[in-house]
Amino acid sequence: MRVLVLGSGGREHAIAWRLRQDGSHVICAPGNGGIENDARCVPALQEDVPALLTAIQRERIELVVVGPEAPLAAGLTDRLRASHIPSSDRARRPRGSNRARSSPRNS
Repeated sequence: MRVLVLGSGGREHAIAWRLRQDGSHVICAPGNGGIENDARCVPALQEDVPALLTAIQRERIELVVVGPEAPLAAGLTDRLRASHIPSSDRARRPRGSNRARSSPRNS
């Protein structure tokens, strides 16, 4: 499976490492020096949704794992869903979202 991991921190490195151990072809954007040992890193602005979508199509990505909040707040998952590209973050909510949270306090 071809997987794009968005982010550059320790969490994203652990995800990339595990995906590679499971046989996935992993690309990380933007990644970091440590992640380069487990994935091909590509420069990308995580908030630049059109550029990310172009890279996803060019690389034939089958799954997107979103670590940081910025791409979520920029609407990436909505665009992925519209393009029928699975992502790992559908249950996560960006901090910038103004939709009501589903919790007992809001009931």
